Amino acid sequence: MSKDVTHLVLSIYYHHVVEVQVIWKRAKIKTYGNIAVNGHLSVKDNMQGFGKLKVTGTCEVAELEIYGNTIIHGFLKCQTMTLYGSLTLIGPESGYWVDGEEKVWGALLSRDEYKEC
Repeated sequence: MSKDVTHLVLSIYYHHVVEVQVIWKRAKIKTYGNIAVNGHLSVKDNMQGFGKLKVTGTCEVAELEIYGNTIIHGFLKCQTMTLYGSLTLIGPESGYWVDGEEKVWGALLSRDEYKEC
């Protein structure tokens, strides 16, 4: 197991920011911090986050439930999606695909580029 994956597993258990920078597959993710995906993440079961979700790359999830805002700069694919915050797509190549039920309680936004404040 690489150092990046070990750090990711510890981050999930200690409720820090989860940052994924490698191709990684996991059955289930539940975190109380923000989730930042840089690269590719594949989750076979469900992913539940009580912070923000930022996807830079691709993310495949069976069931997605996020309580914070979601930013996609790449692609997100899931079977069911429940977002209690806003959903922002960055760039013309960004998008998402939901096979089943889709609930977005916040605003749906589209931007040309993303600038960190």
